[in-house]
Amino acid sequence: MNYKVEFMPDGHLRIPAQVVNEHFRWGHTRLQIADDSITLLPCSPEAYDALLLKQRNLAGDRSVMLAEFLGYNVPTGVKDAVWDAQLRQLKIKLG
Repeated sequence: MNYKVEFMPDGHLRIPAQVVNEHFRWGHTRLQIADDSITLLPCSPEAYDALLLKQRNLAGDRSVMLAEFLGYNVPTGVKDAVWDAQLRQLKIKLG
């Protein structure tokens, strides 16, 4: 399934409420960062490396701070994100 996510100028990644409601029911994620992509994996709040998806607005969109992981060289703008149902992960290509 394809979605749109937005890299904000303040270093946050905004994730639409639909994506969170369908795939991140606990409101937490793990990050995997490669040279050309970012992968978000849903996890429970008890996971040792869980990152909170903070509520961004009344619509239920969430965000996670990426700047501390990408050294404040976070891209900005809307990017495509693909949910892989088999691997249970959301992958965002940066290139």
